[in-house]
Formats: sequence, C-alpha cells, structure tokens
Amino acid sequence: MTELEKLEAGEPYDFLDPEVAARKDLAIRKCAEYNAISPLDNKARWNYLHEWFGSFGESSWVASTFS
Repeated sequence: MTELEKLEAGEPYDFLDPEVAARKDLAIRKCAEYNAISPLDNKARWNYLHEWFGSFGESSWVASTFS
C-alpha cells in the first residue's frame, strides 16, 4: 500500500512521501488561489469551488482565508 493510499484510508502514513507532499502542495496552492479571488466576486468564488470540489451546493459558502 502506498503512503497516499494509507492517507486516503485514514491510516498512519509518511508525511514526507513525495506523493503525499504533492497532494499537500496542491491543497496549499488551491487555497491561495481561492483566497486571491475578491470576496465580493461571489460568482467567481462559487465557480472556483465547484471546479475544485466537483459538486458544491448552491447555498454552500467558504470564507476567505480558507487554508
């Protein structure tokens, strides 16, 4: 079982594993991109979250400084 598979299964994993580190780096980048969208541009923020998460409820909301 890979370290990434362990992470996804909720088991102990090596945080420094390259695949795990890449997943973490992607999350950091996506959070920074989301936080860079104007808090007044609700449509852009909703579109970004919908693209990122795949499905995202119409009444859902994520505050700025999401990390």
